[in-house]
Amino acid sequence: MFKALMAGHKLGTIGSKWLSATSVDPGDKGQVAKIATKYMVDGGMEPEDAWLTAMVDWMSGMPWPDSMLMVAQAMVRFLDAYEGKVALSAHTILGARQAALEIIVSD
Repeated sequence: MFKALMAGHKLGTIGSKWLSATSVDPGDKGQVAKIATKYMVDGGMEPEDAWLTAMVDWMSGMPWPDSMLMVAQAMVRFLDAYEGKVALSAHTILGARQAALEIIVSD
């Protein structure tokens, strides 16, 4: 029970940091947290890595190119602001940055 509460707190904390760094609402209506929870339960991911991976999946699956670009630019701002300050693995950070930059470059 306590572990689930801590994981939920960590998801909320990193989501708050996203909003603080980017001022961008990804329009997910809670889907990123649901996807992240699935990654934590099914794959054993740490909450922060699960959240960032879920955000990348959400960004990459957006049907509107302008919204995808906006979230990709926000992803770079978030990573610039919080890389090394949030408990994210280097692998997850590199993957997220690469996915965002591919979207930005293709625009």
